[in-house]
Amino acid sequence: MKTVTAEEMAVIDLNSEYLGVSRALLMENAGAAVCRTVVERAHGVEGKRILVLCGSGNNGGDGMAAARHLASLGAQITIILLSTPDKIKTEEARTNYKAVANMPLSIRLITVKSAEELEEHSNLFQEADVVIDAMLGTGVRGKLSDVFARAIKLSNETNALRVAVDVPTGLDPDTGAGDIIFEPHVIVTFHAYKPALHNMSEKVVLSSIGIPPEAEMLAGPGQLNMLRRKMEADNGPRGVLTYVYGEEDRGSAVRELLGRLPCSLHSCHFEDLIIDQRTRQTLLRSNAVLVAGDVEITSVAPFAPKSRPLIVTQPSPVEARACYVLWRGAHLQSIDKDHATRLKSQVEQLAQRLGSPVYVVGEVDAISNGEKTYLNWLGGSIEQESFTYVSAVAAGLIALSGEPLLALAATSYIMRSIAKETLGDPSALAVAVREKLGMS
Repeated sequence: MKTVTAEEMAVIDLNSEYLGVSRALLMENAGAAVCRTVVERAHGVEGKRILVLCGSGNNGGDGMAAARHLASLGAQITIILLSTPDKIKTEEARTNYKAVANMPLSIRLITVKSAEELEEHSNLFQEADVVIDAMLGTGVRGKLSDVFARAIKLSNETNALRVAVDVPTGLDPDTGAGDIIFEPHVIVTFHAYKPALHNMSEKVVLSSIGIPPEAEMLAGPGQLNMLRRKMEADNGPRGVLTYVYGEEDRGSAVRELLGRLPCSLHSCHFEDLIIDQRTRQTLLRSNAVLVAGDVEITSVAPFAPKSRPLIVTQPSPVEARACYVLWRGAHLQSIDKDHATRLKSQVEQLAQRLGSPVYVVGEVDAISNGEKTYLNWLGGSIEQESFTYVSAVAAGLIALSGEPLLALAATSYIMRSIAKETLGDPSALAVAVREKLGMS
């Protein structure tokens, strides 16, 4: 049974939009899927009292979309927004809020900010034929606030049909943990099972909402967004990068690029590692080490920190934690399922043989750690003269995040979505990368 974590689902949503399937459309399809399930399980909804509990995120937006569909079938709809309109988090959810707010003849809309305010409407729970939980879904973070905890308690005490949207509120979608959890009769989950739903499979209705299969394999904006979130959430020391260069790179444009990225750069000639103790100590403190293409890996690996990645551009195994950025450059006129399957298999086997994450730059980029694989065929392919900049950007993102596979996928998206003329200018490229990272 295929499962996706909450983080993976966020990546897939953004990648779907990049492929041309908007998150607004996915939300509309999610609302329609919930409506269909409610109609089936409630044996019709005309004249029935349906209470929809909505949070301020996309789960709430799904609930409001479902409310519109149910209202069109003659249900008596009450929406309780457990927040305030100004705190609705996404454009898609705001659009659906605006729609239901403009439907006073068919939808009663109530806003509450506290458990005490919610208690004033407790009769609605007892009177409801159906209660729909669109409060948090996969958005559970830590202990529930009092208003959500009270909404769950009032819902669980009713005799109504209880329907959870995507994941019951209070249930951690990845671990299944939770102190107080909405107790559903049915769960309408989207695209794939969430890990916590395995033990509740008899209650789950799995609904397709039109996410392209390619969204799961694409190295796209979803990985970049996840990388940014991890960088923002990380409180540890990050961003120290050492660049070890050789004879060809003494006046390197690579160093110009790296020096303008939002990481702390140290650079040295590979011979300095042998003769200078301070250089070796700096290397050991680095979050990542980038080795220039004309430097033998064996000249650096003995001095590299064992727990930090060594970014190399030669496909030879090293006795250190490594990440490989390799040039393939094979030209494909188009990509189809057979090409993708073959390329996926090749890069996975290479990653397994090397025992490290691999990013193969080509007409179609391929990124894998041997278990998880991404391809990128969108945007502009990278020319060989820009290849050294690819490894530099990848090294910077790895140093900043500590997430090699995610950083490699984000690098592919960034480099292929930047104008070709920018790729040849280290200064302009650094500006573009910073803008993509939201650090301009």
